[in-house]
Amino acid sequence: MRKCSWKAKGALWISEINWPLKDTGNFSPCKGSVLVDEQIQANYLTRAYLMAIASGQIRTCYWHQLVAPGYGLVDNRGDEAIRRPSYHAFKALNSLYNEANILHFDNGNYAGIQGLYSIRARTLLAGKPTIVQAFWSNSGEHQIDFNEADRWLDQNGDTLVFENETNISISGSVLYALSQDSSAV
Repeated sequence: MRKCSWKAKGALWISEINWPLKDTGNFSPCKGSVLVDEQIQANYLTRAYLMAIASGQIRTCYWHQLVAPGYGLVDNRGDEAIRRPSYHAFKALNSLYNEANILHFDNGNYAGIQGLYSIRARTLLAGKPTIVQAFWSNSGEHQIDFNEADRWLDQNGDTLVFENETNISISGSVLYALSQDSSAV
């Protein structure tokens, strides 16, 4: 879409984006092979929004609908609303990148590895200048040697602890590396 929107000059609005869910019956707007499970929906949501942010061409992108059994971030069937993995992924993404300035985007070739993506940004987290870098793969699992992180978060924003903190496994779920922004000190 970014390549097709060369006339928009950063003002492109995406009015509806979503991925319909498997096992939601008539609540899903689609049938067949386009249906995904809840974790894949969360992966796709996070990666799509990160690429929209990094493109510099997308002004606004709306999820269609936030609460809906067949494709929403929240399932409202039954007595209580259930927050899906995509809800938690969207919440983490928003808290990390809401006011971030994109520094660099490796569009599928991070560290020379085909299919490995990375977006590096500068932001304020808890009032502290922070570099946040998102990693994911569209082509299986990859190992990277990355020793710049003070802290790692999973796609939902939960802290991760690795046995070997420099050899990190990257797959379809986004991982976030956070480090102090030494240029702001």
